[in-house]
Amino acid sequence: MAGFLKKLFSKDDNSPLICDYNTIPSDLESEENSVSASLNDVAKRSRGIISQALKDVAAVADNFMNLKVDSDAELNARVKSVVERSLPQFAAALRKTVPDEDSFPEDPQEYYNAVAETLKSVTKCIRGQGRYVIAAFPEEMKELKGHIDVIGREINSMNGTFRPALEKTARIDAVSKSYERCRDIAERHGALLEENMRLEKEIGDSEPELSEIERSISELKDSSEYGDYEAAIAGKTAAGEELVRIADSLHLITANLGNVLRKVSYAAEKDGAKELVKDIARFEAALNAYDLSAEEKEDASEIETLWSPLYSAVAGYVRDNPSFIKTKSEERLLTDDGALISEISGLRKSYAAQKQSLSEYVLKIESSDAAKRLAELSSRRTELKENLQRSKNTIASNKDAVAGLEAEYPSACEKLTEALSNLKGKPVQLENLPQLPQ
Repeated sequence: MAGFLKKLFSKDDNSPLICDYNTIPSDLESEENSVSASLNDVAKRSRGIISQALKDVAAVADNFMNLKVDSDAELNARVKSVVERSLPQFAAALRKTVPDEDSFPEDPQEYYNAVAETLKSVTKCIRGQGRYVIAAFPEEMKELKGHIDVIGREINSMNGTFRPALEKTARIDAVSKSYERCRDIAERHGALLEENMRLEKEIGDSEPELSEIERSISELKDSSEYGDYEAAIAGKTAAGEELVRIADSLHLITANLGNVLRKVSYAAEKDGAKELVKDIARFEAALNAYDLSAEEKEDASEIETLWSPLYSAVAGYVRDNPSFIKTKSEERLLTDDGALISEISGLRKSYAAQKQSLSEYVLKIESSDAAKRLAELSSRRTELKENLQRSKNTIASNKDAVAGLEAEYPSACEKLTEALSNLKGKPVQLENLPQLPQ
């Protein structure tokens, strides 16, 4: 019975320590405060001792600055010469290694590092030039080393506390890092799921609107108003093509007549008919510059003014030289003095009519309510489709990220538990870990 009671009420040191996930931040803060308090206490105790020792070192350095080697010192001449040269330099270097008290940091760890660095500098100075000075001033050097030993003992004393404290700080940092990763995974996981829910709702809200737009577009394209719009589009295209054809016809006339006129001009030049050559040149320039699209030109009157007096002379050369005519088109243009003007005038009137038709079609297109409504619907449809595709892509990407987080989470929780065990120095059972919703 006694054994049973002993077992019942005895503490099992191997039982895991129960840790609540939600209290980890406050627990870490408490641990950090404890470490900080311990370091501050140790540093505070040692600071006064070290401060006095450094003042003593500074005093010894100041004393060295005023010392001189006794003339009757039992030193050989060479050693005495070395000491005399080294003493001022040693004293100055030693004094320089001792910083003012106010220059030491308040932070315990930084203070420890600064004092250790100072001790290293002082020791280096003694082992350097100080090794010559000791021959002449053994007692002063003994006093100096005594002060340095005080600093060294205090550093060793602090080290006994600082080393385990720094190790514990590293363990605290490991727990903090593991905790933050677990927290970030849980928060990111929740945010991704929340975003996917929002996007899926937006998709659900947008798809009916997209279907309604598709229906409206279909109905609009079947309407008579939209049929008129499409007819205007086709008419505009046809009118544009006809304008190009008419302009090409004028270019062909210019080319055909130009072939004949060059031959006539060459023959006239041989005959000495210089004025005729000039008239032909002026006419060709006017014909080449003729613009069917010019609003102020309703006929070919300016061409007729130059061609009528020129025709009889050109026709005479052609009659005398039948070989000047090579094609039916060239022959047609020189049938009589009105043939050329008639064709150009016809082209001008056709061009003006097609240009007027083109303007009317453009006006119909621009004023079409059906076209405007279709443009609005099409724009909204494009916007919805792009948004839907973007949302679906984001959802797919988020699902991949969620899967990755879910795969990582158990390992992250295990690392957190291990870090806590290292900090507490015994097995830990972690409770109230955030659960990742599915």
